[in-house]
Amino acid sequence: MAERAAVAECTAAMEAYLEGGDKAAFGNADVWAAVDGGVESIMETVLDVSTDISAYPRESTMYAAVLCGKLIGAARLPAAVKMQVGIWIELARPDHAKGYKLGIEASAKSFGGDTPGSKSKAPKLADERRILSETGIPWMSQVALRVVMVRGTQ
Repeated sequence: MAERAAVAECTAAMEAYLEGGDKAAFGNADVWAAVDGGVESIMETVLDVSTDISAYPRESTMYAAVLCGKLIGAARLPAAVKMQVGIWIELARPDHAKGYKLGIEASAKSFGGDTPGSKSKAPKLADERRILSETGIPWMSQVALRVVMVRGTQ
C-alpha cells in the first residue's frame, strides 16, 4: 500500500511539472501529442528510475528543473521523447532550461554516460559485459547499428 501511495505521489508531482509552465508558446498545439501515450507513457518509464518522492520536481524552481532533468536523463526513453521534453522546457519554462540541462548532464555522469557534446570512448570491459547482459547486443554492434540508422547503407 505504501508503494502504491509513493508511486501516486511521484506521478502527480512529475505530471504537474510537465503540465505546468507557460503554454502560450505552443498556441493550441498539444505539446505531448508527439509522444506516443503522452505524459502518462513518460511517467511509466520515469517510475522505473525512482519511486522516491525526493527525486521528483514538486515546485516550480530551478532545482525542480534539475530533478526533472536527472529523471528524464536516467529514464530509458526514446531520444525523440527526451528531445520533446527538452523542447517543452525551453519554451514553456525557459527560466528552467539551464537547470534541466544540468540535470541531464548529472544523470549522464552518474550513469557513466557521456554528456552531450563530449567525446565518446569505448566502455570498460565490465561496462561491455553489463551492456551485453542488459540489451543482448554487444556495444560495438549497437554503435554500428546506430551509424547505419543515421547514415543509411548507401
